[in-house]
Amino acid sequence: PYEDFITGEGAVLPDDVFPDNGGPTALAEYFGNIILVNGKAWPKLDVEPRKYRLRLLNGSDSRFYILKLDNGTGAGSDNMMVIGTDNGLLESPVLVNELAIAPGERYDVIVDFSDYVPNADPLMAPKITVTNWGADGPAAGGVIDPGDIACPETTGKIMQFQVTKPSLLIGEDATVALGTTLRGDIAPLTTNAEARQLVLFEGMDEFGRLQPMLGTLNEGSQTWFEPITENPALNAVEEWEVYNATGDAHPIHLHLVTFQIQNRESFDGFVTPRPQIQHNSVPGDLTTYGIGGVLTMDGLLGDVTAPLPHENGWKDTFIVPPGQVGRVRAKFDRPGRYVWHCHILSHEDHEMMRPFHVGPIPPPPPVLKNATVEDPDLQAEFRFYPNPVSELAHLEFVLESDAEVMVQVYRLDGSLIQSENLGSLNEGFQTYTLTTDLLDNGMYILELNTGKKQFRESIVVSK
Repeated sequence: PYEDFITGEGAVLPDDVFPDNGGPTALAEYFGNIILVNGKAWPKLDVEPRKYRLRLLNGSDSRFYILKLDNGTGAGSDNMMVIGTDNGLLESPVLVNELAIAPGERYDVIVDFSDYVPNADPLMAPKITVTNWGADGPAAGGVIDPGDIACPETTGKIMQFQVTKPSLLIGEDATVALGTTLRGDIAPLTTNAEARQLVLFEGMDEFGRLQPMLGTLNEGSQTWFEPITENPALNAVEEWEVYNATGDAHPIHLHLVTFQIQNRESFDGFVTPRPQIQHNSVPGDLTTYGIGGVLTMDGLLGDVTAPLPHENGWKDTFIVPPGQVGRVRAKFDRPGRYVWHCHILSHEDHEMMRPFHVGPIPPPPPVLKNATVEDPDLQAEFRFYPNPVSELAHLEFVLESDAEVMVQVYRLDGSLIQSENLGSLNEGFQTYTLTTDLLDNGMYILELNTGKKQFRESIVVSK
């Protein structure tokens, strides 16, 4: 991975940046060669001849899996029923003989071993192996070159079921089958609002390392700390169009939002490089590094494809292939600040993650500032106790002249929770008792304002 994603990409890493060949702290992707299931390498599970419900989560850093069952007669020789997606059950089961699952995606599946005759001898027992036919490298979408498919002896194997146990069921097996109603109809989300047009980019950081980024079609690539560009109203239904201008597929995830995949479609366009400011405020420079991009669209190709049948549920992560736009609709029913990002761990850590805010964006949080003896109205003597506080806390301070005094409590996001005007106070020693009736457990900012100067202190409420 070091050669592929650092020196192979042309990164310039002088010794004073990474001395003694210590290497960088960020790689573009990572593909291990040992597959773990529940913390065990290539495990087996002894099963009964009945249906089993399995909850699948792809916890790999970068690897996309294409899962197939092999009962000894070839990949895909046994089937799975998908009954649920990231955020709940499908309307009814969907039969598949392969299942693509990207980092961060979850699926609920039923595997039926009822047709196998158990044998207590492990050598003679029926064996069903979960195999992987995904690529041993970044997922590019479409047909995988045979030379890129996972190694059949290592990363091409996930785990094995061995039917060794007699059935211990009392009564009938689980009745779930094709055609079973799992839940009521999933009503389609509708919106008349203009779609948000978002873009997945690849750039370079100030060290020349590959740096995937998010952005918009209008503004181009954006790093984490730049101003929020996605600000849905509370309870709004929005369609997000995510254009993938990179060479690889990306699993895109929205926090605390469930959405419905609408479709995917190919597009034509080109990316123009541009200087990209970095997370540490280093400015970009096209002649060196710190490079982002702007996507210019030539047009959509019209090859719209509907989501796969087992994707027709409530999702929070979906795959966007390279050169395609993926469209989802979501209802933003939780107020506050959240993130959307690529679920490839190496990507979201550097720098493929952006904040979005649901509802009005509050003002920036107050900047902590200690009072100094030069303050004309407030001496440095300022005491707040106890901290943490459960019910009551005491504030003591000294005014050097008469002043109008206000005490306010803010959340860390800058929103005001509690405010009390203490009125005009005389110079000298003053006290104030803070109650926590309006405060939940957590950390806050306490502000004492004399009209000319402010004193701010972080406080912790622990009831």
